[in-house]
Amino acid sequence: MKFRSTAVGAAAVAAALAATLAPYPIAGASAHPAGRWSATWASAMQPSVAGNPTTGPNWSDGFSDQTVRQVVRVSAGVRTVIFLEGTNDIWDSEGNFGDCGQTPRVTAGQLIAGYQTLIAAAHARGVRIIGATIIPFKAPYMSPAGFLRAEAIRDQVNHWIRTSGEFDAVADFAKAVADPADPAELNPAYNSGDFLHPNDAGYRRIAATINLNGL
Repeated sequence: MKFRSTAVGAAAVAAALAATLAPYPIAGASAHPAGRWSATWASAMQPSVAGNPTTGPNWSDGFSDQTVRQVVRVSAGVRTVIFLEGTNDIWDSEGNFGDCGQTPRVTAGQLIAGYQTLIAAAHARGVRIIGATIIPFKAPYMSPAGFLRAEAIRDQVNHWIRTSGEFDAVADFAKAVADPADPAELNPAYNSGDFLHPNDAGYRRIAATINLNGL
């Protein structure tokens, strides 16, 4: 992970904003308290916020400038936010998967505009923000047409995260847990069984993409 700005040292404290890498029990993964991947950094992390869409209502009202203010306010000393959002917006908008409900369809442009709002809010408060790529979610229970629409959005958003330079750094979570034989799907070694959430090994792999000494 290459940082564009000067690292602030090992004492920096990070906060995580995460969607889909959820704090509730998932078959094939332990119920860690802080979004599980962020629980790996428990000694250095402030509490994470999980299970939110970026752009619309349903599980929450989405992330906003208010969310950033809350994280910075309740997490004294936060200098860096690790931001993973977009899975719920994309995946859940293409089908009704039981208890999740269904969110309105979104475009890559809408997600990117949401990211830009959060980036500006973080920078206005002197907080660095690391953008994490959206992990794969191809699953046999998705319709082929729904998956193709969803994957096209994920590809566009991840390309923007990797190349736009608007985040202070990028953590390529998607690459870390993708199946080498099919990058649109979770690596079987990291799949909890629902094709959406990683298992414990997958969460550890995701956590390993962040060098806390560089925050």
